[in-house]
Amino acid sequence: MPRNSDWLTVETPSYAVPGGNLIVKVELKNPEPGLRLGVDLHHLNNNKESPGCLSVSRSVEITDNKNSYEFYIPVPAKRELAFIFPVVILSRDGSWSGRVKSAESEPVPIQLSEKITDRIILKQMNTHNTGEKDFH
Repeated sequence: MPRNSDWLTVETPSYAVPGGNLIVKVELKNPEPGLRLGVDLHHLNNNKESPGCLSVSRSVEITDNKNSYEFYIPVPAKRELAFIFPVVILSRDGSWSGRVKSAESEPVPIQLSEKITDRIILKQMNTHNTGEKDFH
């Protein structure tokens, strides 16, 4: 696994529930006011293949004196879901094509709600950069 991204930390629960929301807490190490921060949720099937984006958050503008942002992203109730992982996007306009930096977190397993006995606790996840573009 590549080394952790140096521009952010990401916390998520240790599992996700179909039909619920995945909480993604993003801590920016050097926030740049005026840029936008968003999170896309991708998934893996049982073969560890990613068919792509599953759901997206609304991007938020990064503001002065704020490093920490929380996103609540819907986890669709799909039969083929085995794992999900957040992709964090820092961009000029909130879009993937306007990104300055992006990073993905390690996968989180899907658990059916009837098997849940623990309360949700966020834990820091490993991240790695997925695509940076020159910022002009």
